[in-house]
Amino acid sequence: MQVIGIVSKILLEGTYKQVFNLACQGQSVRVENGINLRVLTGDTIAVSGKFVIVPKYGKQFQANHISYVPITTPLLRHFLKTGTGIGDAIVDRLLSAYGFALIDLLENKNIAAIKSVERISEAVAIQLCKTWHAAKGKIDLIKMLENKLTNESKKLAFLSLTLQ
Repeated sequence: MQVIGIVSKILLEGTYKQVFNLACQGQSVRVENGINLRVLTGDTIAVSGKFVIVPKYGKQFQANHISYVPITTPLLRHFLKTGTGIGDAIVDRLLSAYGFALIDLLENKNIAAIKSVERISEAVAIQLCKTWHAAKGKIDLIKMLENKLTNESKKLAFLSLTLQ
């Protein structure tokens, strides 16, 4: 089974386990993450696993795989509202003004264009860009590591075949 959403709150951060709330389809799912990939509030992810009953905490989704997912309009809306202090009205204005072009503005830190939207202050525009780049930086690092590990695995497999 798979659930897709945005990490809304980290509930537990331990050495071997992480528990967080995942906002998805109008509800919150508690996810138990025992794998090596750690998530942050605001991350847009797909989680594979199964629902289990934990006696002390009730129903939780036990993750066996987590991956990052492409941004959709609902996910972009939720991202804009998470950790920035802006509400539906401002999100609506931003998306009406720019649509998915907003992603390029955030990516390029175009504060002037973002704050040109009615009732968007420079401080909010800066915070949106900072939040975007914090999330994007983490995704880029993970992609680079996955690529490196894949390439290293291929090299090791090739070496093991040539040494036989």
